[in-house]
Amino acid sequence: MHTITTILPTYRRPHLLERAIQSVLNQTYKNLEIQVYDNNSCDDTEKVVRALADKDERVRYFCQKSNIGAFENFQFGLRRVQTAFFSFLSDDDVLLPGFYEEAVRQLQGMPTCGFACTQVIRIDARGRITGRPDSLPVGVFEPPKGFKTLIDNHIPTWTGILFRTEVRDTIGILNQATGYAADQDFTLRAAARFSFCSLPIPGAIFSLDTAAAYRHANRHLIDLRHDIDNWCQSVRSDYGVSRDLAELATKKIRHRYRYQLYRAATQWALESDFPAVEKACLILAELGETKLSKLKLLANTTRYVPPFRWVLLARDRIRNTSAYKKFKATKRAAKYGELIKYENSYRQFE
Repeated sequence: MHTITTILPTYRRPHLLERAIQSVLNQTYKNLEIQVYDNNSCDDTEKVVRALADKDERVRYFCQKSNIGAFENFQFGLRRVQTAFFSFLSDDDVLLPGFYEEAVRQLQGMPTCGFACTQVIRIDARGRITGRPDSLPVGVFEPPKGFKTLIDNHIPTWTGILFRTEVRDTIGILNQATGYAADQDFTLRAAARFSFCSLPIPGAIFSLDTAAAYRHANRHLIDLRHDIDNWCQSVRSDYGVSRDLAELATKKIRHRYRYQLYRAATQWALESDFPAVEKACLILAELGETKLSKLKLLANTTRYVPPFRWVLLARDRIRNTSAYKKFKATKRAAKYGELIKYENSYRQFE
C-alpha cells in the first residue's frame, strides 16, 4: 500500500491546525504521514502538534528557525516529499474522510495519471457554504486535452488534488515568479505533461474568512498583476504546449484575473476604499476592460452622494436582522440541497 504525504504548512493558527490534522487522521485510507511545517509561530502550535503526535506517530512536526514566508514554507514541504503520493493542505482547511481512498483507488487503476482531482466545498468563517463547488467534467484527460479542459473550465483548488510524486520530479517545484498564482501554475503545468482523472465527489473543504479576505484582497489582487504576467510568460516558455494553446491559456488567465479584479473593485467602491479602486482602474485599463465607466460611476456616487451611502448602510442593517437571516437560511437550504450536510462535516472538527 502506497504512502501519502500531507504537506501542512502553518503559522500562528493552532486552533485551526488541530482541526486540519484531525481531518487527515480521519481519512479512511490510513497509510499516510502528516508533515506539519511551522513557520516559526512561537505560540501554542508546537504544543498542539506534539499532543497529536504522541497519540499518532503519523503526525510529524518541523519548525523553521525563522519565518521564511508562506510560499517558501510550502516549497520546503514539497521538496521533502519522499512518498509515492502527496497533497497540500492549508491549516484552515479540512479533508473529507473518503478523499485519499477514492483518489488512490483511481490512480492505482490508471498508472499514467499524474493526479486525481475532486470537488472542493467552499465555506465561510461561520461554517456556511458560499456557493456550489466548481466541477470539471468527470473522466480521464490526457494532454493536451486535459490542459485545455482546465483552461476552458477552471483550474481545481489543489486542496482537493492528490498528486503522484512523479509529477514534482518531472515538472519541478513551485515557480516563485508566479507568486500568489503558484498553486494554479503548478496544477496547470502538471496537466500539460500528465494525464489526470476528475472525480464527481467532494474531497475537501476550503475555508474562506470573508472579513480577512476583504482586508487582504486589496494587496492580493493588485499585486497579482505582476504574478499573472509572469505566469503567462511561463505558459509560453516552460509548459511545452503548442503556441496556439499557450495563447488561448494566457488569454483565459488574463480574462479571469480581470473579472476577479473588477468584482473586487466594485466591493471596494461600496466600502469607500477609493485608493484601491483607483489602482484597480489603472490595471483594468491596461488589461482592456470595457466597463470602467460603470465602476467609476459607482465609486463617485458612493463618494459624493451621501444618501446612496446611507441606503447601503440600511441594507446591511436589514441583513443582520434575525428575520432576514431566517429567510436566507431557508433560501440556502433550497439552493444547496444535500450540500448543506458538508457544513456539519466542517463543524464537527471545531
